[in-house]
Amino acid sequence: MGSCSTGPVSDVSSARYRARQIRLDLGIVAALTAMGALRVEVAWAPQYRWCLVPLALAMVVLLGLGALPWPRLVRRPGLTGWLTAWYVACLAGILVFTRLDGDGTAIYPAGAIVVVVAAAALASPARSSAWGCWPRPATSSSRSPRRGRTRCWWLPWAWC
Repeated sequence: MGSCSTGPVSDVSSARYRARQIRLDLGIVAALTAMGALRVEVAWAPQYRWCLVPLALAMVVLLGLGALPWPRLVRRPGLTGWLTAWYVACLAGILVFTRLDGDGTAIYPAGAIVVVVAAAALASPARSSAWGCWPRPATSSSRSPRRGRTRCWWLPWAWC
């Protein structure tokens, strides 16, 4: 049923879906960055307003990435690893921002949930739940005869 690997996309409709979702996710992260910039402008001390410059540059880069030819790029085999790294970097960025902010505990959970939900639209159920599978020790019943992968120990219908 589900698969833990989200390798290169082969059909056109899947490529269009994933390209649309990546563009949407870029916009979501740009909006989160804009909210962070608003927070810096309104609530932070004047000596920390320099943080607006990197936040503005990040928004420009994020919106500029939306112009890339994503339907073609999602067909490349290594993109899944880069996307996973990007989502983890987004979570790390939100964490760093909230550590610097006085009211970070109010902001981080909502931002982290938004990023994880955005990432889940591109990943398989197993990958979006745990960013990968932890296979149990191989037994004869847990091996896929076709692919040589192990079943996920906590999602019996998914192959890792």
